[in-house]
Amino acid sequence: MILLLLMSCLAFSFADYAGSYEEIWEYFPEPVPMQDDFEEEEEEVEEEEEEIVFSEPDPMPEVQERLPPPLPPRVSSSASSFFMPKRVSLYHDEGTGHHCSFGSNYWTLAFLFATEYELGQFMPLVDLRGHRFDNNKYAANIGVGARYIPAQDTFCELLGFNFYYDWRQGVKGSYNQFGVGIEVLSSRWDFRANGYIPFGSKQITSRCVFDHYSGGYYMIHKDCEFTSYGYNAEVGYLIVNSHPFLLYAAAGPYYLARACSNRTRGGEFRIRPQYKDYFAVDLSVSYDAVFHAVYQATVYVYLPLYQITSRKDRKAPCGMTDRQVYQQVERFEVMPLGRRSCWKTNF
Repeated sequence: MILLLLMSCLAFSFADYAGSYEEIWEYFPEPVPMQDDFEEEEEEVEEEEEEIVFSEPDPMPEVQERLPPPLPPRVSSSASSFFMPKRVSLYHDEGTGHHCSFGSNYWTLAFLFATEYELGQFMPLVDLRGHRFDNNKYAANIGVGARYIPAQDTFCELLGFNFYYDWRQGVKGSYNQFGVGIEVLSSRWDFRANGYIPFGSKQITSRCVFDHYSGGYYMIHKDCEFTSYGYNAEVGYLIVNSHPFLLYAAAGPYYLARACSNRTRGGEFRIRPQYKDYFAVDLSVSYDAVFHAVYQATVYVYLPLYQITSRKDRKAPCGMTDRQVYQQVERFEVMPLGRRSCWKTNF
């Protein structure tokens, strides 16, 4: 009997415990995963990400194919803006006839300074020249200017302008003038025009009076040395352009307006055979009503420093050469002086 009572009590206790366990289990509807399960899920995610990364195509080859070709090396703007000596010229001019109008029989040493040229930009230049005449008189020129170097596929002419200060020592005194010029240069054809404006003393006159005559008669002699307002222009053509010999010819008019003399209109023709850019001989003839025919010959020796200092990775436009880009400015470099004797009488 006692045993039956104990067994019934144990049954009721187990039923109460089971009911409380079910109530607690309601707060945990799903079982909590173990650490091993977490590791398996992370490995699956990493495998999926790796598959996505490796499955994407590499776009770099297509981008590299669309890139433009590499540009050639360029000189920095600071280096290309430096003035460097590009040409040194030594020459002697010898003339015949009444050649005092243009000036002849003199030696010249000339220096041309310029920067490295770039296509589509202006190239500034400085021109310095000194002259010594056979009669121990001197002259000098200081010039500044620029030449526009055209870009490719635009036009094929170099456009230039220049300004000069000219000084010349004459027999009776010294003279000064300003000069201005333009130039159009191509691989074959050239055009140039220059104007000359003297300032300061334009003429120096010595006066002698002869009045020791009976009856009040007299004679006055004036000896005038003078400079001139003027201009000149020319059209040139490169006849022979075969290496190593060149042949160039040019012709054009000139005009001189002088005090103590008539105005002079004339023309000049010159031809220049040349060997590379080292030696040249310029033969010219001019004629006007005052000085008639004047013949001149000039022998040039060049030192083309641009062949040493210029860049080698670029070319001038339209078949032109560096020799043409750095050529000397053509003008009346020696001031045209003239002398004339003037008489005045009262009989």
